[in-house]
Amino acid sequence: PVRVITATGALRRQLAHRICGLHDGAAAGVQVVTLWSLTRQVLQAASESPRVGDGLLSLLASRQAATHAGLSVALTPFEDGPRAVTPAVRDLLSAGLVSAVPAREALAELGRGDDTTRARALVEVAASVSETMKRLGAPRFGAHVRRAAELLRSPGRALLPSRGVMVIGFADATGDALCLLQALCAQAQASLYLDLPDDPAHLGHEDLGARF
Repeated sequence: PVRVITATGALRRQLAHRICGLHDGAAAGVQVVTLWSLTRQVLQAASESPRVGDGLLSLLASRQAATHAGLSVALTPFEDGPRAVTPAVRDLLSAGLVSAVPAREALAELGRGDDTTRARALVEVAASVSETMKRLGAPRFGAHVRRAAELLRSPGRALLPSRGVMVIGFADATGDALCLLQALCAQAQASLYLDLPDDPAHLGHEDLGARF
């Protein structure tokens, strides 16, 4: 199939709906998946299975975000609600975040403001998720993603047979996710369509994440 890899579940649903709409409601030979779903496919093709799925991280992140004073109201307009924080939490954990203290100190240098308040709240949610997953004995998130990248780079193994691979919707990537994206471009000749969105709070201005 042609594989389309997206940054979020919401984008996956939107793209799948759009593709089907262009083909009278159905389209064969196209698979639209998130990066985590692709990770599972690669591991399963190599007869390996992750001990914990993205569902646990998403559940923990959404629960924490729904009750956090700095995020609950801000997330109301989003289609996914509290689940919208999952990609950001995943990125922070992939980058190696285990404690909110260093990031909180760095954010303090930016001064006060709604953006800084939300960023600090997001870091606190990610640190809480990391602590909970460690307490539950779940493996560090990102280990499976990096393992998938290693498998793709292994010589003589066709773990991702495709007629084409497209990566869509990533404005940036951190840590293990970046490692997998690099492997996709190098080994699967993936085409990467980089997303450079405006700051949603200041249209016409570069997003803070892209600037970072």
